[in-house]
Parts: sequence; structure tokens; C-alpha cells
Amino acid sequence: MAHGDSAGMTIRDYLNLLRRHLVLVLLIPVLAAVGAYFYSSSQVQMYAASAYLLYQPAINPLSTSAYVDPNAQELQVQAATAVITGLDVAKRVASAQGAHRLPSFSVQASATAPDQAGAGTSYSTGVAVEVSSPDPQGAARLANAYATTFISWRAETQRAALTAGANAVDDQLRQFITPQQKASSEYVVLQERLRELELRAATATGDFVVVVPATVPTSPYEPNPARSAVMAFGVGLFVAMGAAFLREKLDTRLRTSSEVGELLGLPVVGRIPMIEDGALAGGHLVIVDHRDSHFADAFRLLVTNLEFASMGGERRVLMFTSALQGEGKSVSIANLAASLALAGHRVLLVDADLRRPQLHRLFGLRNVTGVSSIIAGKAAPDDAMQVFEPAGQAAARIRTGATKVAAGKEGSQSSLWVLTAGPLPPNPGEMVTSQRFAALMERLRSMPYDYIFVDSPAFLAVGDSAALAGFADALVPLVNLRMSRRPILEEFRDRLGSVPVLKLGVIIVGEKAVGARYYRYYESGSPV
Repeated sequence: MAHGDSAGMTIRDYLNLLRRHLVLVLLIPVLAAVGAYFYSSSQVQMYAASAYLLYQPAINPLSTSAYVDPNAQELQVQAATAVITGLDVAKRVASAQGAHRLPSFSVQASATAPDQAGAGTSYSTGVAVEVSSPDPQGAARLANAYATTFISWRAETQRAALTAGANAVDDQLRQFITPQQKASSEYVVLQERLRELELRAATATGDFVVVVPATVPTSPYEPNPARSAVMAFGVGLFVAMGAAFLREKLDTRLRTSSEVGELLGLPVVGRIPMIEDGALAGGHLVIVDHRDSHFADAFRLLVTNLEFASMGGERRVLMFTSALQGEGKSVSIANLAASLALAGHRVLLVDADLRRPQLHRLFGLRNVTGVSSIIAGKAAPDDAMQVFEPAGQAAARIRTGATKVAAGKEGSQSSLWVLTAGPLPPNPGEMVTSQRFAALMERLRSMPYDYIFVDSPAFLAVGDSAALAGFADALVPLVNLRMSRRPILEEFRDRLGSVPVLKLGVIIVGEKAVGARYYRYYESGSPV
């Protein structure tokens, strides 16, 4: 998948992402759940008790109508919720209970509509008074106290208002003195009004009644460690998923060969696994010293793929390069050349990295004369080449006179010719772009080699590789998964695109083998 392109991710991509970050995805939710559980368990237990009040206006003795205005009822219920939690009721409760007997608590009042489902009412019919406290008995006692205190306060307020109205009417009646005034209809109306106010004041109930008194709760409503743990696990899982995606987006590492191939836009022609450090004890040519190893099998498969990609030798001159120094390019080329030689091919290996030559060290050859010597006119190609016999004894592997061997001795067809870099020149960049180097490559092309491999410097380090690519039939980039990063590979791709030469495919180094041991070849710090 394209890195960071979540819109194009498949289910397999998501599963692979979760697998790569499995520890993170599991650790965060588990830690969150465990922490929430123990934190919740350490909290003070809280109990809740509720008393329910029903709005029930007092009956007017002088009226036969029992109609209750729903809008007026809604206003009364909503006002009651504010009064119950107000300062006046709180003072009365504290005074009645005794401040020293009050536990720490919180009180809430909310409008209720218990008949909504059955009667279809859309307005509130009562008030729920809920008290939360660490003391279950105290919670029930205070819930009932708030309910009854509110009713008493409301009844007293109603009586006070009705009594004040009755006194005002009585003052008006005292103004009627003469019998004629007292016989007027206005006097009669005022008398009826006075009697009504006095009756209502005597029968004031506060318009609320406790229908369900609070009882002592048997279990706390909080903390709930199990619920807290489940919720924390869910939140932690959400956070962990986000962290995994963020980490994936910020992670520039390359993990599989398919990622490299997609990013470079090239087919993967070979995958060279990491091998154990012990395999390097006898030298870096593992294809020679450990022919039955998994590493050797990978090179033999690479040889087959390169033969198909190069059209059976039609593209003879192949240049190998990498984005960075130390990715394993020289070691890989040396083993690839040896593998071809063991398969019966005539291979010439040219070390064109005049800045940091490595091939002579890998093969144990002298580097007295080489490419730089030929370009400087101090040696001839025939004299500078050295022969390495992969199938021979260790003491008899190195010979000179490569041109003669390549041209005329059938018994040397399984040999490998190496043209080392030669002494370090002061101007390596000018040398590889000179006419003499072009002439050298034409001279090498005329020789009867099946393949000519050119080991070039790191592509992003210097410009030598871009110049050398013009002398090759095709270019083969090499990428080490352990060293390369996406930004580096993107720059590598852009630079390769500017070079007008055929790219056969990419060789992957350092991918973990599937179904086998994990190899660690490039952990040894070997010169490459």
C-alpha cells in the first residue's frame, strides 16, 4: 500500500498495521482499563436516594371545577426544581436536621413525567428530589427532608400571600360604614372574596405531595470499577488505534520488497536475506564458502531472474548502484558475480567506485593497478585485470593475465575476472567522465565476457553514478530495507528517473526470510 494513504488501504493493510503495532494496540487499552479499575476502586462510595413529589393543587372549597391548567402546572413544576435546590430550603433543612448531623452530600431536583407513556401527557407532573452522599441513611433522610421542607415552605408562602390578600380586602370592607353602603353589591362581592381567601389560606397544602418517599439505598451507584474499566478500555483502544495510525504515518521505514518495488516503480528481480554473522567467518563470498545456505539459494534465484531480464545476455553491461553507502551493494555484486561464474558464465567485475573501492578487499586481491591506473595511462587493461577462481582452492584462486585466459583457455570458463579500482586518484569524478574511461569501457565490451558488472558509488552521495550509467546497457538499483527510508527512496527514484538508461529491476537486501530463520547479514558492519 502507499504509505500514509489510508483511503486506499484494504482490510489486509489494516490487519498488517495492527499486527505491526500489536503491542501498542493492546498495551494502551489494558493499562487504561487496569488504571481505571484501581482508581475507581479507591474512590469513596456514593449512595443515591430519591423522593418523588407529585403536583396536586389544593381543592378550592368555593369551586366545583377540578381542571388543572397544564401550562400552569408545567411552570409550577419547573419553578419547584429551582426552589428545592435554593438557599431558603437548604437553610430550613440544615436548621431542622442540625448542621452537625449533616453528612457531605449533593442535592438535585428534576422534573418528571411518570404518566407520559400511559396517558400521553407532554408536560411534567412532578419533581424527583435526589440526594447523593457517602452515608446511605443520610442520603435517604436528607431526600425526605428536602421534599417535606419544600412542601412546608411552599404552604407557608401560599398562606402568607393569601392572608395578605385577605387583610387587604378587610381594609376595603372597613370603608363601608353606612347601611346603604353595606347593602351595595360591591360590599357583597368583597365579603365573598374575603371568605374565599380565608378558606384558601386555611386549606393551603403547598400543591405538592410526597408520593414515593426515599428509602435507604442498599448499594452505591459509584464507583463502579467494572464499568470504569470497560469504558477506559474502549477509550484506550480508540486512542491506541489513533496512535498506531499516527505512528505508521510518521514511520518512514521500509518493511517488504513490495513496498520498495511500488515506490520505485520497478519489478523486484531478487531478494537477498540477512545471514548469520558466523557465515562471514571465512570471508564475504558466502556463495563460494556456503553453497548450500539459504543465502546461496537467493543468489541463484537472482541469477536466473537477471538472465531473463537481460534477455539472455543481450544486455551484457549492468551497472549496480544504491542510494546510500553501506547498503551491501559491493558484497551483493561480488556474490552475484561468483554465482554466475560457478554457473559457467564468464563475468568481469569492474570496481568503478574510485572514491571508496571495496571489491579488492572482498576478493582478497591487490589494488596496485586498476581502473585509475588505466585511465592515467600507467597500465594496460590486460595487465590490470585479475582472475578469481570460485571453484579452485583458496591458495590458487587468484591469477593474472585475464585477457589471455578469457580469450583462449577453455578450462577457465568458470573464472571470474576482477578489475579493481586502483590507487585513489585526486579527481575521481573527472576520471569516470573522461574519454579514456569511455575508451576503457569500449575495450571491455570487445572482450568475450558474458557479463560485465560495474560497481558504482552510491547514487545520492556523488554524481559519478549518473555519469557511469551512460556506459551501461542497463542499471540495477539495490535497496537495503534496514537502511533506506521512504524520503531517501523517493529522492532515489527521482534521480534514477533523470538518467536515460534502462532499469532492469531492483534487488532487495535485508528482507527477513519467510519460513526460515531470520538472517542478520548486514548487522556485521562489513565494508560494502
